[in-house]
Amino acid sequence: MKDRLAFVIFFCFSFFLLHPAITLAAARPQVIKIVMDNNYPPYVFLNSEGKLQGILVDQWKLWERRTGIRAEISAMDWGEGLRRMKAGEFDVIDTIFKTEERARWLDFSGAYDRLEGSAFFDKQVSGISGAASLKGFVVAVKAGDAAIDFLKKHGVDRLLLFNSYEEIIQAAKEHKVTVFVLDNPPAHYYLHKFGIHDHYKQSPSLYSGELHRAVKKGNRELLKVVEDGFGLITSEELGKIENTWSGSPLVNRKQLRYFLGIAGGLCLLVLALFTWNRALNRKVEKRTAELKTSEERVSLLLNSIAEGIYGVDFQGNCTFCNPAALRLLGYERSEDIVGKKVHRLIHHTKPDGAHYHAKDCRIYCSSCEGKAAHAEDEVFWRSDGTSFPVEYWAQPIMRNGVPIGAVAAFVDISERKHTAEALRESERFLRQTQSVAELGTYVLSLSTGAWVSSDILDRIFGLDTQFARTVEGWASLVHPEDRRMIVEYFTNEVVGKGRRFDREYRIIRNSDRSERWVHGLGELEYNGQGKPVRVIGIVQDITGRKQAEEDLRASERRFREVLENVTLMGVMLDIDGRIILCNDYLLSVTGWKREEVLHRNWFELFLPPDVRSEIEHAVFIKSIQTGQVPVHYENPISTRQGERRLIAWSNTIVRDKSGAVTGIASIGEDITERKRMEEALMRSETLLQTIIDTEPDCVKMIDAEGNLIMMNRAGLEMLQVDELDQVKGHSVCPLVASEYRQAFTDLTARIFQGQSGTLLFEMIGLKGRHLWLETRAVPFRNEKNEIIALLGITRDITERRKLEEQLRQSQKMESVGTLAGGVAHDFNNILTAITGYGHLTLMKMAPDDPGRMNIQHILEAADRAAHLTKDLLMFSRKQPIHKLPVDLNEGIQKLSKFLARVIGEDIAFKTTLSGGAIPVLADAYQIDQVLMNLVTNARDAMPKGGAFTITTEQVWLNESFTFSRGLGMSGKYAVISVSDTGQGMDEETRQRVFEPFFTTKEVGKGTGLGLSVVYGIVQQHEGQVTVYSEPGHGTTFRIYLPVNETNLSPEPAAAAEEPPIGGTETILLAEDDRSVREMTVLLLEDFGYAVITAVDGEDAVKKFSENRDRVELLLFDLIMPGKSGKDAYDEIRLMRPGIKVIFASGYDPDMVRQKALLEQHVPVVYKPVPMAVLLKKIRGVLDGSEA
Repeated sequence: MKDRLAFVIFFCFSFFLLHPAITLAAARPQVIKIVMDNNYPPYVFLNSEGKLQGILVDQWKLWERRTGIRAEISAMDWGEGLRRMKAGEFDVIDTIFKTEERARWLDFSGAYDRLEGSAFFDKQVSGISGAASLKGFVVAVKAGDAAIDFLKKHGVDRLLLFNSYEEIIQAAKEHKVTVFVLDNPPAHYYLHKFGIHDHYKQSPSLYSGELHRAVKKGNRELLKVVEDGFGLITSEELGKIENTWSGSPLVNRKQLRYFLGIAGGLCLLVLALFTWNRALNRKVEKRTAELKTSEERVSLLLNSIAEGIYGVDFQGNCTFCNPAALRLLGYERSEDIVGKKVHRLIHHTKPDGAHYHAKDCRIYCSSCEGKAAHAEDEVFWRSDGTSFPVEYWAQPIMRNGVPIGAVAAFVDISERKHTAEALRESERFLRQTQSVAELGTYVLSLSTGAWVSSDILDRIFGLDTQFARTVEGWASLVHPEDRRMIVEYFTNEVVGKGRRFDREYRIIRNSDRSERWVHGLGELEYNGQGKPVRVIGIVQDITGRKQAEEDLRASERRFREVLENVTLMGVMLDIDGRIILCNDYLLSVTGWKREEVLHRNWFELFLPPDVRSEIEHAVFIKSIQTGQVPVHYENPISTRQGERRLIAWSNTIVRDKSGAVTGIASIGEDITERKRMEEALMRSETLLQTIIDTEPDCVKMIDAEGNLIMMNRAGLEMLQVDELDQVKGHSVCPLVASEYRQAFTDLTARIFQGQSGTLLFEMIGLKGRHLWLETRAVPFRNEKNEIIALLGITRDITERRKLEEQLRQSQKMESVGTLAGGVAHDFNNILTAITGYGHLTLMKMAPDDPGRMNIQHILEAADRAAHLTKDLLMFSRKQPIHKLPVDLNEGIQKLSKFLARVIGEDIAFKTTLSGGAIPVLADAYQIDQVLMNLVTNARDAMPKGGAFTITTEQVWLNESFTFSRGLGMSGKYAVISVSDTGQGMDEETRQRVFEPFFTTKEVGKGTGLGLSVVYGIVQQHEGQVTVYSEPGHGTTFRIYLPVNETNLSPEPAAAAEEPPIGGTETILLAEDDRSVREMTVLLLEDFGYAVITAVDGEDAVKKFSENRDRVELLLFDLIMPGKSGKDAYDEIRLMRPGIKVIFASGYDPDMVRQKALLEQHVPVVYKPVPMAVLLKKIRGVLDGSEA
């Protein structure tokens, strides 16, 4: 396959180089569609009848005759043509300049003409010399023209767009435009056509461009067809067409070399004429006018030609230069060259980099010595420091036989040198490829019957120089059995019908009379009249291939005998991948018939598209090239019905007798079902593993030595490792806490004895984390029922144990709370007696009695004791919060003096409060409690003194911050920061600091409730508390509370205290506490009331029965031993509906309401009740002013 592929490539490439027509005929289109400008004279334009004409129209017609391909030309507005070419409506676009934008979607031919463009302006306008001078003018240009990009790059943006060049000149004739930029050829054509060429002036060349033909990007084959077709047209034919439309040039290149010398002579002649007498004045004026006309023509000629021309005097100074010279040399103004040493400027270095002395310069020598010069192997240098190869001609300017300067004309031959080098490289490559591929070439003249041959062809046929190279001589070399057939084929088919020669046949070599196989290819070449004149062709020796094919057929026969006796797929491919043998089993599996697959390409017929290229190139072609094939590989095939089957192949290289590779033989097993079962098993195993990995409990397997075999992701997280490989094969027993290690070992042993079991134990992870685990283990057996591992399910119960511990603490707290509630009730009774007697005593003392102060201190202490009762109720979670709008700053200021006394004199205490009020919705007393607890905690952390600071501020917290801190929505928050310089705490302590009953203090010095109370209060206020601390660097607590935008309610002014009012009514008092009962009797009697006392509920009912007509008010303790005050009241109001009552209670008001001890409208007072409050309440109920 490799030899055949090389043969085809080399054959095609050889024919391309031997004659362009061969390639064009090989695979050429029947018709191509060309689009071009319809308004670009003289290249293409419409005549007065609307018929398309011009240089390019005639060139394409000639191209059509040369190639035999029909060329459909469409000419239209240039912008429309570009758009439709881009849309794919045309194959080729002509008359196009190459730009960066166009190169992104077009492939360009080489340039076939070079044009320049200039600015044309009304002769009354002056000052236009280049692109920069056009700024500020309204410049007319053709839409879609490359000149637009040029002008915009130079800052000229006031452009007036027209659809054609003719419309621009028409507008100029109608004085609608005064400045326009056009390519020179159409500009001159239409200026003359409209008769206004003498009304406009032309600037020096602004830009130059090259005309190309182009095709859509990537269609290089079509571009090659186009270029090769034009390569069939001679330069003389192209010149004839150009002269038809442009006229013959005024001067040719050789005349240019002498032109300026003649002009110089004319100048001398004109100067001589001025010395003649004035009688010849009219003749002088006539000659002067002729000279001016000649100079204008010279100037026009110099400005319009593409070659660079400049003059030098005998000192080497530049005397003039044309626009083309400026452009080629990279200068914008003639002043950059004229008057300067031109050799030093552009000709100072030789091609090899050596310095070029002026005295050695042929141009300079021409100006000094008067000799013409020519060179094509030197370089000129541009203004930017780059060089380019040139061919130049120098013609001396003579005066009276003495050289006074020279004129030099030069062209850039870069493209010519590149083309020549490419041609040389192509010829060298052709020679090498022909030699490697053993391709012999020949050219046969049909008129003479003679042919010439290459050395390789002579070697193939065994020819010497004496052999008669004629048609008859060639026929004599053809094997006698093939001769008649080949000669008739050549005569009738090739020469007679113009078909391509393509035959394999045998020859008898002339030198040794040996038999060889050859493959001949040939193409006819035609003259201008379409008559065939010669055959150009190649011949390749294919004897080796033919022998390989015969060997392959023999191998096929042997292979077939084996294949037909196995239930496996069998196939043999040649080196081109064609099926040359297959067995019945392959056909039965795939559904094809033998005649449908033989000699078909295996890869195109059987391999699915998604794997076809990879298998063909990575396996088959590589194997053919290297002679080494993968012994086993798998790939899918497609059956005739489109079913996909997976085949496991065993392969071997097939070789001929000489050892050359002739193909590949393969035996294949259909493993489709087996693969499906394997994939199903793999999916099942994957699913099982996924289930195990998603199991929240640890799943593990341990061998008899206690080493880990398998563990899921949950287990690895318990061990604090990332991958199983870190612990696989290691014992997990060392991670078990020492006190549980023996129990763990015993459980393992029992499992391997066939038992099962459960164990609760503590484990320490590899990174030190303590976990409480509960594991259930059973034996894991193999198919022989042998125990091979322990299978365990382990659950992390750390959180459960914490919850259990918290439940126990909660139960303990509930017991403490119950105790606190009872203590609070009894304490309130005591306080009631103290405050009652205190107020009575104070009432009876004179205003100036020195003992009043002591009584007031007693009442203040009782008040503080009442607050202590509230603390107890709050600790037992029985004291509700009462939120009101408060100012944090004001509350901290009021509390600061008390805090200073608590913290002690050896600690510096400082408050830094934000300016203005910080309104929050809070229970002011509980906020005070938070600060008290934090102060106490800070004091204990600084036994040797330190500093303590409270600061406040208002901040705005975004959602990410509030979310990370467990707060509510974003917004304004009050921040209280409490900092000390105490001992600090480590990370473990910081993590547990808010846990109930957690304390770092010595036994008896802390309950562990202080900070947990702080945390609870802040949570109840919808806030959050954080702590930051480092050992030895103190601690800072920050409390975040949402700011309440509600205006703070001003504290009501204290009303003037009115003296209590007594009465004469009879009150039934029921109180089980003797001291409270006696104090209350004393108080009521002092204020005029009659009092009947009862010690409990039963006694109260009895006393009411005895005095039902006298009693006007019941004053009952709510909770009493035996029958409660509420029960007593219920019995009494059955006796006397509407009896008035006031209850007194030492319990919390919310507890009373929550437990529904009283109806909502029943009046109640709470101990310790101030004397004035009690008297006012009694009076109000009796008078009916208070429920």
